[in-house]
Amino acid sequence: MPCSIAVGVGGLVAVKSFGLSIEKRMRVEARTLMAADLVMTSARPFTAAESEALRSLERQGARVALSREFVSMASVPDGAATRLVDVRAVDAGYPFYGKVVTGSGRPLAEVLSDDAVIVHPSILIHLGLKLGDRLAIGGR
Repeated sequence: MPCSIAVGVGGLVAVKSFGLSIEKRMRVEARTLMAADLVMTSARPFTAAESEALRSLERQGARVALSREFVSMASVPDGAATRLVDVRAVDAGYPFYGKVVTGSGRPLAEVLSDDAVIVHPSILIHLGLKLGDRLAIGGR
């Protein structure tokens, strides 16, 4: 009986230690994971007060980048293959921390334009595309 209690306590200590280790690592990596110090999210457009709070931060020297995230269909131009994808449109300056590594090796700011997207390699494979091929997102 005392042996099983010791094993149980040892297991609890190990699980707690593991949890604390993960939490500590998340705190250390939070800037890179979020790509910023502060993230404001909303399922609706920001209110006037929220937008003013962002402008106030900018006036105080904070860098602000907006992003929009949504789910859409990605397809090859002829529509022969499609896939449901998560889409994120970002402002210039994103990310504030860390680096986006592109398949071409070019910096994110150089690659992005109104008619360019960066996709996960699995999407290219699923749709039978290669770097530089055309891709439709929604109706574009």
